[in-house]
Amino acid sequence: MESVRGDINRQDNEQTKKISIGRIIGDILEGVWTVVKLIVVVGIITVVVGFLLSRDLMVRGRNGVRQSLTEQSMANAVGGTRSKVANKNQEDEKVKDWLTTVKREKLTLETDDKYILVARQIVVDAETDKWVVILHGYNGNMEDVYDIAMHYTEAGYNVLLPDLRSHGESEGMFLGMGWLDRLDIINWIDVVLEQNPSAKIAIHGVDIGADTALMLSGEPVKSSVKAIIAEGAYSNAWDIVRTEYKARHEKLPAFPFMNMMNPVMKVWAGYTLKEADAVKQVKNTFIPILLIRGNEDTYVTEDMTEELNQAITSSHEVLNIPAGAHEDCRFADPDTYYNKTFEFLEKYIK
Repeated sequence: MESVRGDINRQDNEQTKKISIGRIIGDILEGVWTVVKLIVVVGIITVVVGFLLSRDLMVRGRNGVRQSLTEQSMANAVGGTRSKVANKNQEDEKVKDWLTTVKREKLTLETDDKYILVARQIVVDAETDKWVVILHGYNGNMEDVYDIAMHYTEAGYNVLLPDLRSHGESEGMFLGMGWLDRLDIINWIDVVLEQNPSAKIAIHGVDIGADTALMLSGEPVKSSVKAIIAEGAYSNAWDIVRTEYKARHEKLPAFPFMNMMNPVMKVWAGYTLKEADAVKQVKNTFIPILLIRGNEDTYVTEDMTEELNQAITSSHEVLNIPAGAHEDCRFADPDTYYNKTFEFLEKYIK
């Protein structure tokens, strides 16, 4: 009798163990399925939010004007910018006359990702080796920097004026923030060198154009690039786009929404905002650099310029324009701006 009871107890214990193991396995599988569902939901939310923010901030024709510059623009309108306006108007009139005296040749270039880029070439002296590539700013085009080109031609330079990708006549859907553009400009430099192998090239950039120049400086650029002039350069794309995000979406936190852009951009645009880092790039440069910043610039902060200044490994200088704001230093104090620019370049381009 006891033997029979023992067998029954053993069977019950074995059955209980089987039920317990089954429950454990079931709980584990249910937990795994819950995690999978959570990952899918988070993934969908990330894609949707990342897509909408990327479309809002980074896609050509939809990104709009920078709202983060609104307060600075209003302050400039109120606070003593008559001389800037007068200087700009004067430069605009000079440019109109200048354009009648130079020949602009249209050039095209196919990018590595199959976009067609457009530039204008101005050759004032076929015998000179002095060249400059001039790069415009955010949502602009080559015409915005014709005034800079005019000063370079007067100093005896031949000029190349590209429209950055997704700007002006150049194709492209997604703003490169200097990172994609750095490779495009390296290819444009090769175009210059094809017709003048002994060219001594300066790069003069404003805003995104300035960061393009700084970002390409960390690449294995040919020694023909002798110097860079960078006005209003930001430290990295993440920080500067975050500034614009906060201006447009005051009630939304930067985390986690900004972070949702990066995986979407990596797939859609081929890079992330955190990759586009000028500070990291200038740590590897041999090219002399002149940084220019307006003291009234609230977009590119003093800390950003100082971070770049500390990171640059090549010979470099910083020019501060007291009355300058973002992208208008050459109008705030044109004499200081151009005198320092050409004084700096004369050290490296003869």
